Amino acid sequence: VLGKEFLGRTLLLCFIWFAQMILQFGLPLSLTEILILYYSDNATKSGDYECMLNCTTINSFIVQHLILLALIEVTASCITWIFIETTGRKIFIAVYLTLAGVSCSISAGISSPAVIVILLYVARGATGGSVILSYLLTAEQYPTRIRSLGMGMCATAGRMGTVLTSFIAQVSILII
Repeated sequence: VLGKEFLGRTLLLCFIWFAQMILQFGLPLSLTEILILYYSDNATKSGDYECMLNCTTINSFIVQHLILLALIEVTASCITWIFIETTGRKIFIAVYLTLAGVSCSISAGISSPAVIVILLYVARGATGGSVILSYLLTAEQYPTRIRSLGMGMCATAGRMGTVLTSFIAQVSILII
């Protein structure tokens, strides 16, 4: 996997997995924080209990948005499985990753909370589709004798992104 033939491919796939997992787990955290920040009257309810750790209770408003986020991801996954054979895997994953990146970049410069939420929905759908494709694409990039090692390295890079997601979310709260 780290030989001359596969080094560039492995590094690229590890970066893709790392970035995808940050988006996969970071977008729901960001959505929750944005809903609490901009829609605090609808998103939180006070007086139910006292929290010693400065917690915020979440009501059905945020749960509905998170369910919608999951449904968008399921829809993107179904679309991916339907169309990957006709359009090709590499093109599809490139489109998904570009769409997710552009959506997140645009949402950083917009002040309208409704538009930010919609862009995060688009980014989550694109990320959901690209994660499914990355498992398939990664397995196809390596010969049988080193396939499990290549998948393991990429999955490890993805898990590093997952671990960093909570720290990135904490920093983003300070920036907002």
